[in-house]
Amino acid sequence: MTTPPMPGENLPPTKLDDAREQLYLAASRVWVALGWPADRAFPYPPRQVLTPSAWVDVPTLHLAPTERARAMAATFPIVFLTDGSQEQQVKLQDRLLAHAWDQLDNLTVGQHRATVQSAGPEDLEVVPGSFVRGLAIRVQIPLAVQTLCPQKLARDDDEGTG
Repeated sequence: MTTPPMPGENLPPTKLDDAREQLYLAASRVWVALGWPADRAFPYPPRQVLTPSAWVDVPTLHLAPTERARAMAATFPIVFLTDGSQEQQVKLQDRLLAHAWDQLDNLTVGQHRATVQSAGPEDLEVVPGSFVRGLAIRVQIPLAVQTLCPQKLARDDDEGTG
């Protein structure tokens, strides 16, 4: 069964789409570095959650002022879920923290370098009333733009004539 397209799906990608794709690819590399298949990472929260897995969740947009200008940034939570005994989960989380930090803190999106703001354990509700041990790694992506949507720089030839 195919899902009908959502309104707006035909629009050009935004800077947020580009950032999500780069974060998803970085999460895939983390799993591969730990001996898991890359398909344990998802660009969006999956319909059915598998453990272990990871996905890029909804970002928070905020001002990220610098000395020279007021800039805009997006902070994305990248969620990593683990399973197994308590000891197995903690060991995997330690490794996830180390590998995810390396992948995400060295990430470049467009011309901007990402910054890991925080990384730590969280109990995550994957189905109503059911919590699992996980990590949330919050990565700030500078956007430094006036708008998040691509802009046409030139009008079509027949516009403005008449």
